[in-house]
Amino acid sequence: MACLVAGTAVTVPDRAGRIGTLELGNSTDCDIQLGRGVVVDLLYGGHLPGPMVAPSRRIRVRGGQIAHVMVDPGSADIVLDGVVIDTGLQPSGSRRGR
Repeated sequence: MACLVAGTAVTVPDRAGRIGTLELGNSTDCDIQLGRGVVVDLLYGGHLPGPMVAPSRRIRVRGGQIAHVMVDPGSADIVLDGVVIDTGLQPSGSRRGR
């Protein structure tokens, strides 16, 4: 929700732990800093619940751990910096794309 305002910076501290699905739809120019202990099961760029395609642009995610990344069409300039991408964060039966 915070990334709906252009130019927003969001910090998610370690104590947030596992946050499940992070959907970034209709977002422009947003910086997200995840604490080292934060685990995102699915980072879904350009998407809102529903399902709804909602392109996003200039999104930067730094730090944390992400099990899966998906980006809907129309989104651009999504940067992951210093992020651990590890499908082993989820049990094998719930992994996507396998």
